[in-house]
Amino acid sequence: MKRQDYYPGKLSEQAQWLSNFALQLPRHAAALNFTAQEIEGAVADALWLAYLIGHWRPSAAAWHRSLAAALEHAQTGSGMAVAVAALGFEPPPLP
Repeated sequence: MKRQDYYPGKLSEQAQWLSNFALQLPRHAAALNFTAQEIEGAVADALWLAYLIGHWRPSAAAWHRSLAAALEHAQTGSGMAVAVAALGFEPPPLP
């Protein structure tokens, strides 16, 4: 029998899966015999990870690319233009 993986392997699909998990889990709390505290913790963890994968990671990657470009300009630029480096990473706001 072939194994069925329920969690997506691709990052692009994981944020949506985690958001759906956070939405569906409370509906099944009684059947799963989980406490309200366990459900709240699992939902919070799923939403946090969905945020990191879906929002924070792409923003951090864009910041990394802009930082690399600023460093390259500082090292190889003509010096005539002012190099504006990304001084700090500001993550997107929490949903």
